[in-house]
Amino acid sequence: GQFDSSCVVVLERALFPEFGKTIWCEDIIAYVFNDGERKCKYDLIVGRNFLKAQGFKLDMQAETIEWNESRVSFKPRDYWREPQRVKDLLFVPPFKIQQAEQKHEEAETFAAEILPSDYKKTEIKELCKAQDHLTPAQQEQLENALSGFDKLFSGEMGCYTDRIFTIKLKPDAKPKHQKYFPIPLVHQKVTKDECDRMESIGVIKRT
Repeated sequence: GQFDSSCVVVLERALFPEFGKTIWCEDIIAYVFNDGERKCKYDLIVGRNFLKAQGFKLDMQAETIEWNESRVSFKPRDYWREPQRVKDLLFVPPFKIQQAEQKHEEAETFAAEILPSDYKKTEIKELCKAQDHLTPAQQEQLENALSGFDKLFSGEMGCYTDRIFTIKLKPDAKPKHQKYFPIPLVHQKVTKDECDRMESIGVIKRT
């Protein structure tokens, strides 16, 4: 039917537990509609644009939905009205929680150290002198060769303008949604700091 929207909200994190409890969709624009008379029989209506963008695959013949390499069957309209079914879906056995915590601890233990980025201007003359495996004459030759490319040693972000590069996709290419790569806790701060730094100098931007 037709409903009037009362406001627009942004769902920061939408989780679909049937497909997995560790993957979700972020920053979804949703319309809240007025249904005081309870004409709508659904709590949430997902449109084709969202399903296509997120990579959901509907098989009407098999009556299944596939997303992120997980397949679930269609459910009757009032299937999730039963509280116990919701509890069973959201329940995580203690053993699996313990396994997840153990794997997380192991990942933290064996995670290699990542140092913060430190981009500083490099003096070409000092750099060449530090190459003690070269003779003084060879160091001078190296300095003369590098002196014409001082911008490469400025420690600042540059921009390559000699060519324009394009990425050509295959005509039958389809978007693929993969699980995000988990970042160990010990690396989260340095990773965030690096992302903030890259955003501040224009290398990446938020979408």
